[in-house]
Amino acid sequence: MKKIFGPEFWLFTLIYIVLFGWAAESFGVITDSAPIKYSTIFLMCAFTGLVINLASLFARRVGTYWLSFPAALVIVEWTRTSILYEYSFGFLGAVWIYLPLVFMQTASLVGAYGLSFLTVFLPLAIATKHFKTAAAVVLCVLGFGAWRLSLPERLLDYNIRIVSIDKGKDGTEEKIRAYGIRSMFPGWEEVDLFVWPETLLDSSLSNPGREISIVNNARSSLVFGYVNERDGKKYNSFAVFRGHDLDIAYDKLLLAIYGEYLPWWLPNSVLEDRGRHYITPGERPRSAVELSGKRAFPFICFESIFPGLRVLDDIDFMLNISSDYWQSPRGKRLHYGLVRLAAISEGVPVVRSADHGTSAIISPFGREIVRLDGEGILDGRLPARVSRTLFSRTGNWLVLLSCLGILIIAAAGSRRGRKP
Repeated sequence: MKKIFGPEFWLFTLIYIVLFGWAAESFGVITDSAPIKYSTIFLMCAFTGLVINLASLFARRVGTYWLSFPAALVIVEWTRTSILYEYSFGFLGAVWIYLPLVFMQTASLVGAYGLSFLTVFLPLAIATKHFKTAAAVVLCVLGFGAWRLSLPERLLDYNIRIVSIDKGKDGTEEKIRAYGIRSMFPGWEEVDLFVWPETLLDSSLSNPGREISIVNNARSSLVFGYVNERDGKKYNSFAVFRGHDLDIAYDKLLLAIYGEYLPWWLPNSVLEDRGRHYITPGERPRSAVELSGKRAFPFICFESIFPGLRVLDDIDFMLNISSDYWQSPRGKRLHYGLVRLAAISEGVPVVRSADHGTSAIISPFGREIVRLDGEGILDGRLPARVSRTLFSRTGNWLVLLSCLGILIIAAAGSRRGRKP
């Protein structure tokens, strides 16, 4: 028990509090109680520290700690974020978004969990004096990144206008309609796709869609977030206008903890009259959406940050609509950085419109074709996708099976070493 809750447990807990403690602010959606906010985020980070410490203890038992611990950590991270998907922000590979773009290209080979492995492996290799191995890995990362960034990049004749309106909780029909009119800047007739953010409209408005359908021209599609009420349930939906025809193309599958539903372990005292599920998860699987001759794969809010999105082979881009008003500046930066990482991992461009966040068109190499922080209107052309990356072909399985192989080999070597 002392080992389980020993110094390493507290170290891992502290690391996660530093990296992801900003998530406590999301509790402001449901409660203003500071004790509830910060005690809950501490428990979440302590749980993460506990399972990682268990992985560390297992790796020490297996042997070859500098290899076996990163491998065990990746398996634990994948299991934790797959089962408790609301904690998907909390994988260590996320720290790579703060590094230069040349380092991030490695995600196209190994994905985010592979980056988690390297995040722990490199300092452990140095600490255990495996300097040549660490140097070789760093040189390979830099060499591959430089090569990938040297590949040609092409922009398609497909014009996109992103509208970012800081609607948040206080959006009104008048403000939305005003931005609809502002969308009709010079050149709007040549726009193929208008993109508005998540939860822009809801069924409480007198005429959902009227406020923004005015910007549609004969050739364009317009996408936006719509809180759609059906059969007494509310869905966070991805809606499309083609001409003046409204289509609910997709209902959000992976809901945001605290923002759209409350976990089972949260005390009833903070629920008030909202209930635990005030947004219902979608029932249809995500599929490609036809938008003015191009095929887009939709993601609402933080759905886009999951490692191993498994996007379809025949899509032209990923489309992310988001509402970031509830996040701190660190949270917004992390969310946006993980979207860029997804573009690199999958080798597919991303178009993003974010309420109170960063809107952008991102190339398959993670470059920002255009970018806007906050409210405004942004024009740009769609980058072409590149040939499928290794990660897009193998998903997380290559890294997971490699980590499992490391543990098996380390365990076998340790057993042979203990024989008399």
